[in-house]
Amino acid sequence: METIKQRIIVPTNHKVRLELTVPESIAPGEAEVLVVFSAKEKGQPRERQLGVLKGKVWMSDDFDEPLPDAFWLGETE
Repeated sequence: METIKQRIIVPTNHKVRLELTVPESIAPGEAEVLVVFSAKEKGQPRERQLGVLKGKVWMSDDFDEPLPDAFWLGETE
């Protein structure tokens, strides 16, 4: 017994054509093929990990200072 795994997208009409390349180790002649569908779960949120970006983000010391009038008037250099 050998396993072949192939990922497919099921269309809205639920009709899929499969073309398999059978391994050389399978003798020519009659063979039994088993197709198993496992539903892929969507939207499983990953658990958040604190501290992943620690040290990668910085903020300027003058972050809270008001912006100059030239910035608001579009006169920045």
